[in-house]
Amino acid sequence: MKNKNTIQKKDVKRFFLTNLREAAPMLCFIVAYFVSFSILENMTRLHYYVISSPLDHMIPFCEVFVLPYFSWFPYMVIGAGLLLFFDKPEYRFRTSCTFGRRRCPVTTSLPTWWHRSTAQTRRRT
Repeated sequence: MKNKNTIQKKDVKRFFLTNLREAAPMLCFIVAYFVSFSILENMTRLHYYVISSPLDHMIPFCEVFVLPYFSWFPYMVIGAGLLLFFDKPEYRFRTSCTFGRRRCPVTTSLPTWWHRSTAQTRRRT
């Protein structure tokens, strides 16, 4: 009886270690991305490009839409985690958009923002 439980514990440990090794590049990328993003968000620059227009100011602000905006980040992490555990080929395909042969705007956006700072004008409430 003890032997069967020991084997199951080893299998569970091996399962998580294998998946952790596979997820390590994406986890490192997520940490680096959010650290870079928070540095960029709090950085003050003398020269920047304004990317808002008068049309942007005509769109009403609706506080309810903050919820879908902030739920996007957990949705992406949970989705990637489910793919990692249950569909490895699909996980590899989806994450290859960030790394490897499919260059996605995610990997090119941060260097662009470091080089060419952008800003939006704040709305008066």
